[in-house]
Amino acid sequence: MTQADFEVLESRIREELSNIDRLGEELMRAGIIHDKAGHEAPELPRNDSLVLRSLGSILHDFYCAAESLFEAIARNIDCSIPSDPEWHRTLLTQMSLRLSTRRPPVLRKETVIILDEFRAFRHVFRNVYGFALDPERLERLLLKFPQAVESLTEDMAAFLDVMQKIAPNQTNDHSGNLS
Repeated sequence: MTQADFEVLESRIREELSNIDRLGEELMRAGIIHDKAGHEAPELPRNDSLVLRSLGSILHDFYCAAESLFEAIARNIDCSIPSDPEWHRTLLTQMSLRLSTRRPPVLRKETVIILDEFRAFRHVFRNVYGFALDPERLERLLLKFPQAVESLTEDMAAFLDVMQKIAPNQTNDHSGNLS
């Protein structure tokens, strides 16, 4: 990976993180989450399917943005995007791996665990009618949303810090070693 390639990837990552921040701001403006620490559980109108669908869409968008980051890293740095039937889960797990000649782990194991809940929800959201969304599940995820965003943001910042130091030294044959 050249320095120019890395700069493009870094800009894409920062743009997606900005989009994720906008999702959080949207939830805060609507009074669904009350602080970034997520200390207050949301009370959802359980009989309002339009509200539930809207909240489900935001949670869906969050994981789609995160997965977009992971796909860009897998494509541009790992040179390997999973193609197995469980590729969404495999990609998330791949982000916790150290690739000794390419990159450090992108995510901590605890970040993978929390993001996996959003990945699973994204699958449900895409495959059920909006009126069948479970309000309790939405409440649990909304309560975890600030922590998930914070963990993802911290992990991506740490990843970019390391990559900024090593990207200029890497070549397309990935002969550098991340000791």
